[in-house]
Amino acid sequence: MKRIILASAAMMAMVLTAQFAAAQTFGPVTSGLGDGHTPPADPHRLYFGTGNLDESFVIGTSGPIELGLRAHVRFSNVTNYQGGGNYGDFDAGNFGTVIAPRASWNFDYSINTDVNGAGGTLAGALASGIHFLLLVDNDPSGGTNFVAVDPFLDVTTVNDNGYGTNSLKSTVVDPGNPGHPGEGSFAVFGATNNVAQNSENEGFNGWGTPGFDPTVSGDYEIRLEA
Repeated sequence: MKRIILASAAMMAMVLTAQFAAAQTFGPVTSGLGDGHTPPADPHRLYFGTGNLDESFVIGTSGPIELGLRAHVRFSNVTNYQGGGNYGDFDAGNFGTVIAPRASWNFDYSINTDVNGAGGTLAGALASGIHFLLLVDNDPSGGTNFVAVDPFLDVTTVNDNGYGTNSLKSTVVDPGNPGHPGEGSFAVFGATNNVAQNSENEGFNGWGTPGFDPTVSGDYEIRLEA
């Protein structure tokens, strides 16, 4: 899990579940060796969108599973990492109202179910009883009020993860997400890939809402569990 803390100049902290926190590291995740938009020799891109650098993650590994979380300025690779899993400060304020108010910061997650290259897939991990959960706090106070989202099975909230292997983003096109090869639903990509990554905002539908107000200063905690 990761924890994100925001203040008026917002601050975020990230935390990993116990079995992952014991071996916690910081830096790039082991995937992201090529994102389908750049040559595979370019090791610095993630599998969602374009131009997202593979860096500044808090990372935990347990067996074949690697979890990564980070926060960064929206539309930027600036993370403002403070050490100890803390990210910030980030500005408080409303940064968009197309669907809901947007925070000035996004949180990114990376899930790899075959970090050792033994041939496992995301669908195989779920079939074996391993499940993943993102807990997103929308309470700016010292307390927590978590919205729980399954990044694979909660299709009303997450249907555009970027998928791939340890070496390259998928080039398959999900009919439900045309124009974005390698990005879409778990049903299309889960059985043939072992890496899923995405970037989210508490203002996106189903994450911090209802209840999230980006104009309020505070501390927010985000957890990624397996």
